[in-house]
Amino acid sequence: MFRPWEGVEQREDVTGQREDAPVRKEDAQVDRKVNTLCYKHYNTQAQQIVLNVYSAIRSEIGLYGAMKRTSELTKVSIDTVKRIVRRGTVKAEKRTKERFRKVDNFTADVMVRKIHDFYENNVVPTADMLFKEINKDEPMFPYSSRHLLNYLRSIGFKYGTLDKRRVIMASSRLIQLRDEYLARMREYRRQSKSIVYLDETWYDTHDVVKRGFYDCPSNCSLDTPVSSNNRIIILHAGTESGWIENALLLSARNIKNCSADYHQDMDAKLFETWFEYQLIPNIPPNSVIVLDNATYHRRQIEKIPNTGTRKDKIVRFLRDHYIDVPSRSTKKILLDLMKENNFEKRFFIDELATSKGHQILRLPPYYCIFNPCELLWGLLKEYVRNNQPNFSDNVTQILKNGITATNHHWRTSCEHVRSLENKYSRLRTHSPLIINLGSDNSSANSSSDSE
Repeated sequence: MFRPWEGVEQREDVTGQREDAPVRKEDAQVDRKVNTLCYKHYNTQAQQIVLNVYSAIRSEIGLYGAMKRTSELTKVSIDTVKRIVRRGTVKAEKRTKERFRKVDNFTADVMVRKIHDFYENNVVPTADMLFKEINKDEPMFPYSSRHLLNYLRSIGFKYGTLDKRRVIMASSRLIQLRDEYLARMREYRRQSKSIVYLDETWYDTHDVVKRGFYDCPSNCSLDTPVSSNNRIIILHAGTESGWIENALLLSARNIKNCSADYHQDMDAKLFETWFEYQLIPNIPPNSVIVLDNATYHRRQIEKIPNTGTRKDKIVRFLRDHYIDVPSRSTKKILLDLMKENNFEKRFFIDELATSKGHQILRLPPYYCIFNPCELLWGLLKEYVRNNQPNFSDNVTQILKNGITATNHHWRTSCEHVRSLENKYSRLRTHSPLIINLGSDNSSANSSSDSE
């Protein structure tokens, strides 16, 4: 008759005293199952606890009784107790579940190309659309469409708001304007000229702190005006050393009893007055003034006609510039004459800055990231939110205090802008390879980048 404890005792003696003990066939099969999860999923500490309990009670109730009692005390099966006693503690291997192991790199590349093809056709793909497209000819993705979203995330895709500006910023015209701006900025920095950045923003009635601790909305709420028509316009300029002294302009049209400098909306007249009498006298000589392409920054001294101009005004403009206009000319012919003469736009701000010994450098469209003022406006508004939840008479004083509080952030903001300029300078596109097929000896000519 086979007694289980006898086999266990022999096997225990194998590790301690008797090396020539016989091994039963059934026990040998148990040994081959040691690597199964029923034993190795217990960590080393848990196995040691089982051994400690077994060793403490073995001398009192015997071998088999100690194993049975250990199983009852530790809630571990008696078979597992036998294996732990026989083998000792075994370090458990970390179990990892490989996700999407049936999908290879080729399928991932196909998915990426399919998604890009959808966008090239001006279609935003969904998970169901992509799943049907991939498995149209043969099943390439052996999982359900529900798992496709998780797989797309694993290969680097994100689901979020699409940035429509990237298509515009990638156009050849804007890339050329960006490269021209960066080239001029590099030259000005090489000449060690003072770079002055100017910009404007506004603070309205709804720009308050939106998150906080509360137990009841009626007890924890801010006194915020219902209307969002009230706002205060902020116009300022600065250099790497900080804000320009005496250059702050505040304008609040709809705020009563507000000590702002002006009580009107921003327009070309107000901006030009500030530019001439507050900015120019307070900046270093021979500075470079960086600004964006807002309409009130680009008032023309003499407006040049375009396709939206009436025909009689185009004729008058051409004759004022001593250009012969054929009789019975169509508007298209007049516009062609305008293009042939290539009239250059002259802006009031540019002429004013040049007369004072400064240069104007305009930011390329959609590239406001090259202006450190954008970073400082966020810090300023955060300061005002924490000190001014509603619009009262002292809002202008809080704005002035916020300007002072953000003054020391100018240097780090300018360093961040320079890092962006270096990044985009490395992304300059090269001209395509041109092969002349008309000559006897084919040669490849590549034109260099324009500086």
